[in-house]
Amino acid sequence: MKRMAFDEIYSVIEAAQKELMQIAAVIDPATASETLPGERWSIANVVEHILLVEDGICRICTRLLEKARDENRPAPGFAVISTAFADGLKSIAGEKKEAPDIVTPKGRKIDESLAMLNEAGARLNDLRPMFLAFDSELSKFPHPFFGDMSAAEWLLLAGEHKKRHIRQMKKLIDLAA
Repeated sequence: MKRMAFDEIYSVIEAAQKELMQIAAVIDPATASETLPGERWSIANVVEHILLVEDGICRICTRLLEKARDENRPAPGFAVISTAFADGLKSIAGEKKEAPDIVTPKGRKIDESLAMLNEAGARLNDLRPMFLAFDSELSKFPHPFFGDMSAAEWLLLAGEHKKRHIRQMKKLIDLAA
């Protein structure tokens, strides 16, 4: 079990968002929409997938934190990250995984996904006061690869997931060059 400050988790998310936006700013829409030979997704697909995941994380965290609020469970002042979740993140670091249908890209343009991703990021940031006020450990929601996860773990996943796919985007950019 590891304790983390919520500011630290939000810093990971914000740094990943900034890097993603910097990368996206230099990609022309035609390149972003091109699926390269041997690849399943284009850069635009990757960005849409990140959006779909982050939007889902916002909904899950909201639900879990509202449950803690309704049950009058105060926050301990830090995020608790389970060893199982931390180990799970490490174990899939280099693996390709099949995205569940609910977060499989449907073909949005990269500009649309980026705008919506900024909105999802703002909603996630709007949850910060709830993370600081209410328990984010006790209630869980299942993840398809990691099993039951707390709101704090889902929040950390938002940043770690984005970082994972930034690496994928960089690889696709290198392949397109």
